[in-house]
Amino acid sequence: PSNRWARPLHLDPLQRGLRDAVDWLRDADYDDRRVLAANIWVNEFVGRPVEPRGVGVRDQLGELKPGDIIIWDTKYSASEYHRLPLDYLVYRRDYVELRRDPTPRRGRPHWAIFELRPPPGYRPAARNE
Repeated sequence: PSNRWARPLHLDPLQRGLRDAVDWLRDADYDDRRVLAANIWVNEFVGRPVEPRGVGVRDQLGELKPGDIIIWDTKYSASEYHRLPLDYLVYRRDYVELRRDPTPRRGRPHWAIFELRPPPGYRPAARNE
C-alpha cells in the first residue's frame, strides 16, 4: 500500500545528520556500495527501503563484502538489539572510518561512516561482461 512508509513532518537532528551522511556518500562516489545501517532512515535516504530481517546489524556484519559501507548511529546501532557500539568499529583493523558527524553532542558523534577493508591478499572475483 502507498501509506506503508510514513515520514514525520520535520526531521530530528539525528535524522538530518543521517541524511547529510548519505548525501556525503553520494558526493564522494560511494553511492553504488551496499549500505548497512541499524537506523531505517538511512535506507529511506539511500532510496532502498528494506524489510526488517529479524536480526541485528552486528549479526549481519559477516555478510558484508569489502567495500561495503556501515553507517553507525547513536540511537539504534549500540542498542541491545543491534549490539554495535562505536568502539567496535573504531578499533577493528578491518574497518576504516570514512567520515564522522562534524557536530558531536557531549563529545559523542550522532553518526559515523565506515567501509569494510579487504583482507590481505584479497582479489575481487572477475566479472563476466
